[in-house]
Amino acid sequence: MVDAMRAHVSADMEGVTGLAGAADVQPGGRDYGRGRSMMAEDMDAAVRGALAAGAHEILVHDAHVPTRDLRPGDPHPRAACAETTEWGPPVAEAIRTVRVTGSGLPTVYISGDNASLDVVREIAARYAPVDTAVLFAGAPRLSALDDALLVLDGQGAAAAAQLLGARRVVAAHVDSWAHFTETRRDVETAFEEAGLADRLRSA
Repeated sequence: MVDAMRAHVSADMEGVTGLAGAADVQPGGRDYGRGRSMMAEDMDAAVRGALAAGAHEILVHDAHVPTRDLRPGDPHPRAACAETTEWGPPVAEAIRTVRVTGSGLPTVYISGDNASLDVVREIAARYAPVDTAVLFAGAPRLSALDDALLVLDGQGAAAAAQLLGARRVVAAHVDSWAHFTETRRDVETAFEEAGLADRLRSA
């Protein structure tokens, strides 16, 4: 007998009930609004089925690019919602960010390999404030990429925390690799200088 079951519901718009053309699934399309509603209804049905089968924890994920199809009130109240976004153009790969939240739950933001505060501003305009921000730091650089920052340095992480209005910040991705040019202590110092030391938590 299974004592506890978790379910992950990940959906793309293509294949959702009743959606048959580009106008149904592309932002700006004539029937995109209807497509978003029907996607939400299908995902809601999947969540209800998972609950009926005994799931006690459910995560729903909007997997249709640009992954902004689910509206704030769409996910079932018993489900947490993860939203993945790609930002670009990237230095070496797509910049991925993840936001996880749900009805009555805190909002958690997880940054990807991003060193641009302009990207953070764009994210903050959509999601801020957040309860917890997990920020990649450590200021890694590679000579093959002209020593450009691949993720945030300590000062950038502190600035990102302010932009996001984060109540708590976890600095991740800050040690163990040779191409990192800062340490966890550098991040701590930057937060102290910004007056944000009380928000920083250990990974």
